[in-house]
Amino acid sequence: MLFLLYWLNRFVFPNRSSAVLLEYKHLEEALHNRADVRRGPTVLAHLYKNLHSATLENPLNISAPSVFWMIQIWLQVYFLESRFPGIVLPED
Repeated sequence: MLFLLYWLNRFVFPNRSSAVLLEYKHLEEALHNRADVRRGPTVLAHLYKNLHSATLENPLNISAPSVFWMIQIWLQVYFLESRFPGIVLPED
Protein backbone atom coordinates (compact mmCIF):
# COMPACT_ATOMS: atom_id res chain seq x y z
CA MET A 1 0.00 0.00 0.00
CA LEU A 2 2.88 2.37 0.70
CA PHE A 3 4.26 1.82 -2.79
CA LEU A 4 0.86 2.70 -4.27
CA LEU A 5 0.77 5.89 -2.19
CA TYR A 6 4.30 6.74 -3.34
CA TRP A 7 3.36 6.04 -6.98
CA LEU A 8 0.30 8.30 -6.75
CA ASN A 9 2.40 11.11 -5.27
CA ARG A 10 5.24 10.68 -7.73
CA PHE A 11 3.47 10.21 -11.07
CA VAL A 12 -0.24 11.06 -10.83
CA PHE A 13 -0.29 13.92 -8.29
CA PRO A 14 3.26 15.31 -8.16
CA ASN A 15 4.08 18.14 -5.80
CA ARG A 16 6.87 20.66 -5.48
CA SER A 17 8.37 19.17 -2.34
CA SER A 18 8.62 15.64 -3.78
CA ALA A 19 7.31 14.39 -0.46
CA VAL A 20 4.68 11.71 -0.04
CA LEU A 21 1.51 13.56 0.94
CA LEU A 22 -1.08 11.76 3.00
CA GLU A 23 -3.96 13.67 1.44
CA TYR A 24 -4.23 10.90 -1.17
CA LYS A 25 -4.36 8.11 1.40
CA HIS A 26 -8.12 7.64 0.91
CA LEU A 27 -7.56 7.12 -2.82
CA GLU A 28 -4.69 4.72 -2.18
CA GLU A 29 -6.77 2.65 0.26
CA ALA A 30 -9.70 2.48 -2.14
CA LEU A 31 -7.49 1.43 -5.04
CA HIS A 32 -5.77 -1.19 -2.89
CA ASN A 33 -9.11 -2.63 -1.77
CA ARG A 34 -10.40 -2.48 -5.36
CA ALA A 35 -13.34 -0.44 -4.18
CA ASP A 36 -15.38 1.74 -6.46
CA VAL A 37 -13.86 5.17 -6.06
CA ARG A 38 -14.53 8.49 -7.72
CA ARG A 39 -11.23 9.86 -8.96
CA GLY A 40 -12.70 12.93 -10.61
CA PRO A 41 -13.05 15.13 -7.51
CA THR A 42 -9.51 14.28 -6.39
CA VAL A 43 -8.02 15.05 -9.81
CA LEU A 44 -10.04 18.26 -10.11
CA ALA A 45 -9.00 19.42 -6.63
CA HIS A 46 -5.36 18.76 -7.49
CA LEU A 47 -5.70 20.68 -10.76
CA TYR A 48 -7.26 23.66 -8.99
CA LYS A 49 -4.53 23.61 -6.34
CA ASN A 50 -1.82 23.60 -9.01
CA LEU A 51 -3.51 26.35 -11.01
CA HIS A 52 -3.73 28.43 -7.84
CA SER A 53 -0.05 28.01 -7.08
CA ALA A 54 0.95 28.65 -10.70
CA THR A 55 -1.02 31.89 -10.96
CA LEU A 56 -0.98 33.42 -7.48
CA GLU A 57 1.91 31.98 -5.48
CA ASN A 58 4.48 31.63 -8.27
CA PRO A 59 3.12 33.53 -11.27
CA LEU A 60 3.50 31.53 -14.46
CA ASN A 61 5.94 29.03 -12.98
CA ILE A 62 4.71 26.06 -15.00
CA SER A 63 8.06 24.32 -14.75
CA ALA A 64 7.17 23.13 -11.24
CA PRO A 65 6.02 19.51 -11.13
CA SER A 66 2.28 19.43 -11.52
CA VAL A 67 -0.45 18.01 -13.66
CA PHE A 68 -0.42 20.63 -16.41
CA TRP A 69 -0.05 17.78 -18.89
CA MET A 70 -3.64 16.83 -17.97
CA ILE A 71 -4.85 20.31 -18.93
CA GLN A 72 -2.91 20.16 -22.20
CA ILE A 73 -4.47 16.82 -23.15
CA TRP A 74 -7.95 18.08 -22.26
CA LEU A 75 -7.44 21.21 -24.37
CA GLN A 76 -6.22 19.21 -27.37
CA VAL A 77 -9.12 16.77 -27.21
CA TYR A 78 -11.93 19.29 -26.81
CA PHE A 79 -10.57 22.37 -28.59
CA LEU A 80 -9.44 21.42 -32.07
CA GLU A 81 -7.96 24.83 -32.84
CA SER A 82 -5.48 24.49 -29.93
CA ARG A 83 -4.26 21.07 -31.10
CA PHE A 84 -0.65 20.80 -32.18
CA PRO A 85 -0.23 20.14 -35.89
CA GLY A 86 0.41 16.52 -36.71
CA ILE A 87 -1.52 15.06 -33.77
CA VAL A 88 -4.25 12.68 -34.90
CA LEU A 89 -6.72 11.51 -32.26
CA PRO A 90 -9.23 8.69 -32.81
CA GLU A 91 -12.79 9.75 -33.48
CA ASP A 92 -14.10 7.78 -30.48
